Amino acid sequence: MAAHKNYHRGPRSQMGPGMMYDRSNNFYIQDPDVWYRTSSSFNKNLSKMAYPSSDQIETSYIYIPNSGVSAIIGTRGSQIKHMMKMSGTRIIIPPVEKKVAASTSKRKVTIVGPPHCHYRAQFFIFNKMVSDGFLTGLDAPLEIELSVPSDLVGSIIGRQGQVVRELQLQTGVVIKIPKQSETNSSEETPIHIIGSYFSTVAAQVEIRSILSNALVRRNFRQK
Repeated sequence: MAAHKNYHRGPRSQMGPGMMYDRSNNFYIQDPDVWYRTSSSFNKNLSKMAYPSSDQIETSYIYIPNSGVSAIIGTRGSQIKHMMKMSGTRIIIPPVEKKVAASTSKRKVTIVGPPHCHYRAQFFIFNKMVSDGFLTGLDAPLEIELSVPSDLVGSIIGRQGQVVRELQLQTGVVIKIPKQSETNSSEETPIHIIGSYFSTVAAQVEIRSILSNALVRRNFRQK
């Protein structure tokens, strides 16, 4: 079994530049780049994976409280435009149907762009939710959804679930993968990652690394 990696925040004495306290004495991050460069919580492999050279466009989803949607959009869309500009992504917030609004407390926000830009967009959204009081502190649970090619889901699960168990142990997240019968034989399978902001980023990086290696193996076999 791989050595346990600590992706969780350390004590306050270990906080690096770019972090600050809010009025509730919780701390949050002003600049995600500063955190990636200075945090000892991420190992060298993770730091490299956070900024890959690939320009491939991907889609991920982040679930936010319905009550916080207006804060993300801002006056005349000022906030969401700023987030898109700073992150290099497209952020799409769908309108909610009246029937759905009464039955759900979360909105599914779409993020489109290069993989490394997703972490920045998720940071800006998360930070806004924390600073405006819609989420409480850095340990507030987030839910991220990734769409994974269905034929590669097995590489994330591993033999008898070993890979996904280790991934959850290492990053501290909960990973929900639907059964094959629940995906209706679709080409992509939604994978839900639930945990703190830092933990979900760590899990996404590891999952993308696993998928990248699986793609290389698959392409090699097809030659």
